[in-house]
Amino acid sequence: MISIATPSSNGHSSPPMACTGAYHNVPMGALQHPGEERDTFIGLSRESSEMGRRMGIIFPEDPIEYNLKIIDKLDHQSTASMQKGHCQRP
Repeated sequence: MISIATPSSNGHSSPPMACTGAYHNVPMGALQHPGEERDTFIGLSRESSEMGRRMGIIFPEDPIEYNLKIIDKLDHQSTASMQKGHCQRP
């Protein structure tokens, strides 16, 4: 499976979001402001969207900016399903 760095239409997380949260063991609030976690998310989004472009996928808007808009609107305590049991909420 190849990620194209866009969330599904049903609002589920993007692979870069899930990977970033799991890697840093943080909820999405950590990705909502400048720092290492947000930089990781941007880098993963950039890499996966570039793979999509090389496969001929045309994005209707910049996938990195789109994903950042999604991240910034999430509840700061939300996590991706792959983090369940790994990220402790306060």
